[in-house]
Amino acid sequence: MPLSVADIVEAPDLRLEVLAAGELARPVRWVHATDQPDPTPYLRGGEVVLTDGLWLGGTTPVDYVRRLADARVAAIGFGLMPEGPPVPQALIDACRRRRVTLFAVPVEVPFLAISELFVQSMLAEREAAHAEALRQTHRRFAAELFELAREPEAQGPAIAERLRGLGLDPDGGLVAVACDIPDGETGLEEFERALAAAGVRAVAVPRAGRLVAIAEWDPRAPTGPLAASLEEALAGDAAVGVGAAIEHCTLLDLTVAEAHRACGLARTRQDGRRSATARELASHAGLLAQQDGDVLERFCRELLGPIEEHDAARGSQLLTTLEAFVFSGGRWAQTALGLHVHVNTLRHRLARIEELTGRRIDDPDDRVDFHLALRARRR
Repeated sequence: MPLSVADIVEAPDLRLEVLAAGELARPVRWVHATDQPDPTPYLRGGEVVLTDGLWLGGTTPVDYVRRLADARVAAIGFGLMPEGPPVPQALIDACRRRRVTLFAVPVEVPFLAISELFVQSMLAEREAAHAEALRQTHRRFAAELFELAREPEAQGPAIAERLRGLGLDPDGGLVAVACDIPDGETGLEEFERALAAAGVRAVAVPRAGRLVAIAEWDPRAPTGPLAASLEEALAGDAAVGVGAAIEHCTLLDLTVAEAHRACGLARTRQDGRRSATARELASHAGLLAQQDGDVLERFCRELLGPIEEHDAARGSQLLTTLEAFVFSGGRWAQTALGLHVHVNTLRHRLARIEELTGRRIDDPDDRVDFHLALRARRR
């Protein structure tokens, strides 16, 4: 952000005294030292005008302030002289009437110190703008990498060249990471810091509603430690998915797709973790995470709906009973003990569930359907 009048008058090393407060938040375009009675021909607006007041014999404080106010200066700094008079009250009053900030500069503070503060701020702002431009260019090139990855066979050489341009080795092993994080641009910077903290060289961009990164990774090494490190580094509600590591960049589209699916699994898991890897996709939880939400909802409603309706109408606990039985692995005694009911009561409830659903508890296929529906219901 540009240096403001407040930044100058509040700088502790300068020890400036504000005598009239105007628009303190106003940005400063330049710092100009002059003792001319009318410096306006050399002003363009937004300046901090520094003066020793030698113009007092050539014009009045009222006229001086009127000219500078009409020229839209940001502020006036009045330099005190050794054993000289204080800032004229007429000048203070005129600045207060025109809402022009006026501050007194102590004898021991040279005007150069104020100019240096402005120049340092201007250089820092330009360096920050340059760094941001480089960062945006880098991200744009990285985003184009994912477009190239959609045609890996045709674009293989271009993908390799782009990876080299981004500082990554296309032949040394790569892995994709997808991150679901709520904070947009701020989240991208947090994601980049997490990748750096994990000790990997990577490029990250927003893509398809998530943040996606390509990182260097040994394809022989497990990706679980990377997922755990990123989960630990990313605070709050972030979910992280890591694809399978690949040996060559022409397989980039595969690891990206797996990272997205793993991120979906991480977002829906019920064990308190917020990360997942491609290896975990080969499970019922991974299978459910890759399904369309509407399809899963319809599947659950058709299988479990009659049970839920019965419980709502009769105040029964059939769904709780089914869940306890299925997740116990079909152990009758353990389920009955956990529900604090007799085994015969459990048999009666399960028989009622079979009547309502048309499924059999002892049929392996039906029990798998119950298990998947109950898991999907927890998502």
